Amino acid sequence: LDLLAPLGRMLLVGHASTTPEEPIRGNDLWVRNIGVLGFSVGPILQAHPLRARKASSAVITIIEQGALHVPIETLPLTQASEAHRRLEARGVAGRLILTT
Repeated sequence: LDLLAPLGRMLLVGHASTTPEEPIRGNDLWVRNIGVLGFSVGPILQAHPLRARKASSAVITIIEQGALHVPIETLPLTQASEAHRRLEARGVAGRLILTT
């Protein structure tokens, strides 16, 4: 939050733990005119499945243009415990795929 400019917004996408490391106090937001917004696509798509069509088309276009890069790493299935260790330690950016 300290990095946000006045009127800045932070988007929280994904939240593996259910409690923040530091709670956000209302005065922290109000005094500095900043905001935090949570986003979870699952509930939106379940409630409004047709909204996904336009958004997914836009994302596919961005991927086809090469403007979006998602790192993909593979590990053999025999290293599943290492994969879980890294995931639990939040040491994975992008996708981690186990292969046989």
